[in-house]
Amino acid sequence: MSGVARPTGLELYGIIQDQNAWQRLETVARRGIEELFERYKDHIAALPTSKREEYNRIRRRSKEPQTVSLMFPDTIEVTREESPWNHHLYVDENERFGWNANTWEVAVLKAEMERDGFVAWLRNFPRKPWSFCVPYLRRGEDRPLHPDLIVFRREKGKLRVDLLDPHDSGRTDAVDKAVGLARYAARHGDSFGRIELIVVGSKGEIKRLDVNRESIREKVKQVGSDAHLDALYEGQA
Repeated sequence: MSGVARPTGLELYGIIQDQNAWQRLETVARRGIEELFERYKDHIAALPTSKREEYNRIRRRSKEPQTVSLMFPDTIEVTREESPWNHHLYVDENERFGWNANTWEVAVLKAEMERDGFVAWLRNFPRKPWSFCVPYLRRGEDRPLHPDLIVFRREKGKLRVDLLDPHDSGRTDAVDKAVGLARYAARHGDSFGRIELIVVGSKGEIKRLDVNRESIREKVKQVGSDAHLDALYEGQA
């Protein structure tokens, strides 16, 4: 009787211990998953949001950042905050969105609203089923990065989506997040407008590193310390 040959426990253990074999296995598995997603992408796109999110969760578990369509539910449930904002994708009965943003977030969002072509924005809450997430590596483990703001604007008649992350460069994870966002931009930057790491100076000046620009991205990918990252910000001031 013919059948499918499967590795024994000892053989599987041997494969796992062989780094080259393990990397080849990961490559084959990743390509297989990518082919399946490509083959059935139209069917997945036609599913309800909750079902499509199940497939997105699979893609986000990849060690390498994968393309995931931005899909937002009809409504969201969040804690009501006092400070009212206009032009958010989700609004209350008064056509406002409440957000007690910090000083940096206020400065960045107001600057975005003053840009030509500005349309709308979204506060990208962390750990929501619909949140936009970029994986990054920290101490050998994959961690989630949720850029604070997603901004929508029109440029030359086309809708652009910008990812903006005001993030203190002195935090312990700042370097790892910067490198992770640069790596993501290298693979998927064509799907976005700007992908910016942002700090706000003591005098309110906004300093940006747009890792969707190749010249900046390559520098950010080489960052190894907080001081190095700060120097890049100063170079863009």
